[in-house]
Amino acid sequence: MSNDVRDTTACILDEDRVRAIAKLARLDLTDDEVRRLQGEVGQIVALADSLAKLDEEPGASTLLPRIHATSFMPLRGDEPSPSLDRDLVLAEAPRAVDGGFAVPTFVDEG
Repeated sequence: MSNDVRDTTACILDEDRVRAIAKLARLDLTDDEVRRLQGEVGQIVALADSLAKLDEEPGASTLLPRIHATSFMPLRGDEPSPSLDRDLVLAEAPRAVDGGFAVPTFVDEG
């Protein structure tokens, strides 16, 4: 993420606004968590704001190729792990057909 996006985050969300959002979400945050979220949410808001300002013509934007989620949000390793037992999972389903979940048919007539 470019420094210009990070530099604008301080003015976007102050601690009072973060606390108000946390209260709406019924979260009890420590002072350290409020300061951390102020930066993290501020970066997200600044990024969304910069994307909203982009020209919508194809090829007009130079910002999108430089910004990628993994540049500031590292991903965990893609390691195989045991999955749930199929019979156990399907036993909890409202309906199962041919070894899978049965779902209602949806037809879009619009």
